[in-house]
Amino acid sequence: MASTENVAFSDSTETVIVAWSLSPIVDKTTYPNIGTVSTGDARYKAFYESNTFFRAMLPAPTM
Repeated sequence: MASTENVAFSDSTETVIVAWSLSPIVDKTTYPNIGTVSTGDARYKAFYESNTFFRAMLPAPTM
């Protein structure tokens, strides 16, 4: 089952995820490139696969 994850994108295009957060960041003025994605999203899968060190702490992709 897919879950929604809190992430930070590299820029406003929201094409590349650069960070994951357990808790939501609500201040979009200070952190304009934050958002959420499903674990079924291809961008999340790419982020997950690129982070071998943190992979054990991240929810697995569902796609």
